[in-house]
Amino acid sequence: MNVADAGLPNLLGTDFPQAFNRQQASFIGNTGAKLFLEQKYGDVSSELEDFKKKLEDQKKFSRYVLEGADQLDSLYTSFTGDMTLEDKIYKKRIRIEQFMKDIQGLSFHDPEYYHYFDDFTPDNTFFMSFLRYRGGQAHFENTLKVKHHGDLREYIKALKEEYGR
Repeated sequence: MNVADAGLPNLLGTDFPQAFNRQQASFIGNTGAKLFLEQKYGDVSSELEDFKKKLEDQKKFSRYVLEGADQLDSLYTSFTGDMTLEDKIYKKRIRIEQFMKDIQGLSFHDPEYYHYFDDFTPDNTFFMSFLRYRGGQAHFENTLKVKHHGDLREYIKALKEEYGR
């Protein structure tokens, strides 16, 4: 089996009520897929372990990009009014080049992550999209764990009530 077995519950999570945002849908989908694999293959199965490694890589990459966005924001905040546009562009380019280089220092299960930026250079749109799409994952995890005691069904029920479905 490959990680694709987790696809159906994950797909169901991403199509779950349209009032939910994409961050919530991805979180529900991934959490549901993990539960599905646990029930179908067991807590110590290779299928579940492969899926956990995939999620671990995704989280690590997301944290890295979010940190890069924070660093870029700090750089922009440091710009002064007397800096030339050329200086600002140069500093931004150096920061992004360092970001692209530093990914090599991370540890991923899937080596494809090391080549993520081989074909393109991230720009402001990339970082802003990532912030919008991945920025709230930790909040959802914490809400599920603390407020709903890790019970995904209870979490989904609360979201349905909140969003009027």
